[in-house]
Amino acid sequence: MRIAIISDIHGNLEALSSVIFDTRSRNVDKIVCLGDIVGYGANPNECVEMIKTECDFCLIGNHEAAVFDDSISREFNDFAQYAINWTRENLTKKSAIYINSLSMSQIFDNFTAVHSTPYEPHLWYYISSVEDAIFNFNFFRTKFCLIGHTHVPGTIVLEENGNISVLQPKTFNYGADFPESAKFIINVGSVGQPRDRNPKACYVIIDTDEKELSFLRVSYDVAQYQKKMRNAGMPEFLIMRVAEGS
Repeated sequence: MRIAIISDIHGNLEALSSVIFDTRSRNVDKIVCLGDIVGYGANPNECVEMIKTECDFCLIGNHEAAVFDDSISREFNDFAQYAINWTRENLTKKSAIYINSLSMSQIFDNFTAVHSTPYEPHLWYYISSVEDAIFNFNFFRTKFCLIGHTHVPGTIVLEENGNISVLQPKTFNYGADFPESAKFIINVGSVGQPRDRNPKACYVIIDTDEKELSFLRVSYDVAQYQKKMRNAGMPEFLIMRVAEGS
């Protein structure tokens, strides 16, 4: 089976459309979304509709949760708060009902899927260091844990002997390169708001037959997305960082 995992779309219809189009040329059997469909971008409803149509399931992210919970949005910086307030005002009832139906985590096959961390996923902690990863390996029993949230792609591997590997976002064969007992935390990066100095949309395909994991980058019309953000009155900081991948 070939599974595509996407995350952190953030209302970026141009990036999401390009990624979905890309999956169609790669014989993908299933598409999974790890959340944050909305926030920052000007097409939350269109992105929600595309996720509903194209994905086998989607999880709730902190930006979805913040739409309905002021205590979460108050933790955001001023730019993100502005974007969430705009999203609240422009989200349709149909989109809101769908977002409210999303689960916090899901286990399928040999995968644990969450937006933030397997430890207390509703608290929206980050895995942004090896130390964070080592702690979180204790909180899932499957071989793989799929996450987003930081917008920075990469893989951290824990072997049974305690050896830790930090892998760059690239293609590798987890069956040949690591022992069968190894566990993986895979950050799939961001479709709509990459923050690894590469503005191209990022997502992951896992081939469970070939035991191959690939990080893929897809170009999209950044200028069109920025134009929509500007027309919606989004802060210039949010608009500029999209082109920088920061």
